[in-house]
Amino acid sequence: MEKTRKMNSETLTLVLVNLAGIMEREVGAALNTDPTGLGSLTLFRSIPPPVMVVCRRR
Repeated sequence: MEKTRKMNSETLTLVLVNLAGIMEREVGAALNTDPTGLGSLTLFRSIPPPVMVVCRRR
């Protein structure tokens, strides 16, 4: 039972990693950018929410 659960967990991880790679290529192609540009976009999208929380407290 434990071996089956571990194998299922590893299989799920493998599927998710491959899916992320496929999506990264497709989104990068759609936005005409490379993985570095996608990483920058992700970073810049993560900054506003905490800044807004700080602004609301003032």
